[in-house]
Amino acid sequence: MKAFFITTTTNETHKHHESFASLPGNEVKCYVYVHAQRRGVPVNGARLDAEIYAAAQAYAPDLIVYIGACGGNVPSVSLFQRLRKDVAPTVHFCSDASDAPWWPLLTAYEKARCFSLQVALDGSDNWPMRDSQLTALTVVEPAFFKNAQTRHSERPMIFGFAGNAGGRRANSVKQLIASGLNVRQRDGREDSYKEFADFLCKCRITINFPDTGSGRYMHVKGRVIEAGYCGVLLLERRNSPTKNWFTPGVDYVEYDDINHAKTLVAYYADHPEEAQAISDRLRARVTSEHGPTVFWGRVFDRLGFTKEPQHCERNSIDKIVERVS
Repeated sequence: MKAFFITTTTNETHKHHESFASLPGNEVKCYVYVHAQRRGVPVNGARLDAEIYAAAQAYAPDLIVYIGACGGNVPSVSLFQRLRKDVAPTVHFCSDASDAPWWPLLTAYEKARCFSLQVALDGSDNWPMRDSQLTALTVVEPAFFKNAQTRHSERPMIFGFAGNAGGRRANSVKQLIASGLNVRQRDGREDSYKEFADFLCKCRITINFPDTGSGRYMHVKGRVIEAGYCGVLLLERRNSPTKNWFTPGVDYVEYDDINHAKTLVAYYADHPEEAQAISDRLRARVTSEHGPTVFWGRVFDRLGFTKEPQHCERNSIDKIVERVS
């Protein structure tokens, strides 16, 4: 099956097209554009629409996937309408669908019938199209986590966090560093994802901060899925919507506040086999319930695909990257 992905330069978007390309016989082409609204953006407005449309038509995919932003230099509503009508079924992936700043745009897309399907990737039912569209969790290519088999008792780091350690979570991270937290700060390189995965696979315990971008709600971060694949014990804030997908105290451990998290780290540092058992259960569920085959199967079912077209003999990813000055 051939899929055409339209994505921003955000370094998280590669997870989705790599997961698609990991399935047998799949092929991907990506158009990557700059969504930040600033002077000197090489392609915007009507020209951006025209380039995307021409690239999609030339590739003739079976499926189009858009991963965008809720503002700035983004393709127009009319482009998505044309792509859906003229080229292929279209799908919108949104990693922050449960956050209020996205809701006007998601509603506008729905009203204009821009997409064949909108998918909330943050696992919360707190979004406008929860009853008509698809709610899921972040999909990741499992091959990045080959080092996850290392037992907790042999892992060199007891407690680690990989991601953006600034912003709203900066104070919490600072407090935890004083209690032994190892931090791998997120960077902008897409090819650093393997380094991110390798880091987490060396940790026994990690912590998640489930706040949405606005800080008004909680959702299921991609880090929950990544923690499962890494075989690391996940500490997740109590009453996060993660509990709607996995079982607290069985697949992961809930914390109330930073002091409680510190207490949990101290306990599980001394009980690696208990931590191992919990993390093993999360890994088993992530692998069986949220892997690429299951995720994309749900998408295909909603689109009414009865048989996957086979266009190529090997998996491949090709990128049409916007010229950035």
